[in-house]
Amino acid sequence: MWLVSNIWYHRRQFYLNIVANAMAVFLILMVSILSDNVIRSIDEQLGNLGLNVTMLQVFSNEEVNDKWFEDFINEFDLETASVFFSYNNDDHVVARCDADLGRMFCLQFRQGSFLDDSDIQYNNNYAVLGSKVSEKLGVSSVGDKISINGISFRVKGILEESDDNLFVDVNDSVLIPSGYDFGNSVVNRTYYFINNARYIDGYLDEVLGEGNYLLINQSQLVSTTSLLTEMISNVLMFIASVSLLVSLIGMINSMLSNIRDRTYEIGIKKAMGAGNNDIYIEFLMESFMVFALGTFIGWLLIISFVGLINLSGLMSIRIDYHKCLTDIVRLLVAGGLCGIYPACKASHITIMDAIRKV
Repeated sequence: MWLVSNIWYHRRQFYLNIVANAMAVFLILMVSILSDNVIRSIDEQLGNLGLNVTMLQVFSNEEVNDKWFEDFINEFDLETASVFFSYNNDDHVVARCDADLGRMFCLQFRQGSFLDDSDIQYNNNYAVLGSKVSEKLGVSSVGDKISINGISFRVKGILEESDDNLFVDVNDSVLIPSGYDFGNSVVNRTYYFINNARYIDGYLDEVLGEGNYLLINQSQLVSTTSLLTEMISNVLMFIASVSLLVSLIGMINSMLSNIRDRTYEIGIKKAMGAGNNDIYIEFLMESFMVFALGTFIGWLLIISFVGLINLSGLMSIRIDYHKCLTDIVRLLVAGGLCGIYPACKASHITIMDAIRKV
């Protein structure tokens, strides 16, 4: 409590320090939060476009082992992969797929949900309809039934209309579990997977035959985009760090000036029995409290600013509280270290220095 009282007594000397620290902390945290949200948004958009997905289209399946794709998944340890075998059915497309298709392309739903792993495993009679197909078939709600090649399917989800996807036209498609086989009427045999840009051409030449497939991989574009985004984020963080450095230097200078003005006070405390260690701890804690107060005000400004933006509806910003807490701890450590030198200077002031000051 005495420390707070002491800071309050010398408050005029600390006002600018607190304001500068608060603005520097606000800038650092705001850049970190906005960078995380921008990177997350870009990743989501790339996912919607399918830029992080590799497309493999097989031209002829006559001399290819039926289970080659399962072997391929095991060989390259693919966590996300799906077949997409499409059939023409009147004026729309019926496609067999796996649950991973919905994860890869981040499909948005007007109603219901996508096929899950159990639907694929047990070959459940569920179907997901594109927005245009639902209108053509007159299906308006989840739970309705449709017939495909004499087989009845219950609608599990209806997709929102979307023109963002580069590979799959889901608006005019009916998606069903991959276990259904309607014979040799497959129009297009396509495989989608995320392979983290691993080299697979040699393997595919051996299994599928050279020239028997088309491989489209946008991972290099995704990597370049991510690298550019990260670089911009680092530049902004560097600029914010410079402002913090200026604030810390200003605080050190202010503390040194404050010590010169309080030389007489320090001399009186030493004459009353205070030791060098007592003076050192007092000024170190004082410096830390001033920076901590600025950090707290900066955090309040962050919460208020983000809240106002979210309420305005201009954009949605999510705060990673765990990362922010880590950043705040680092800032407090930096602020505490900056108080060491002024505290050392204060602790070495003698009673004779105080008498000369009078």
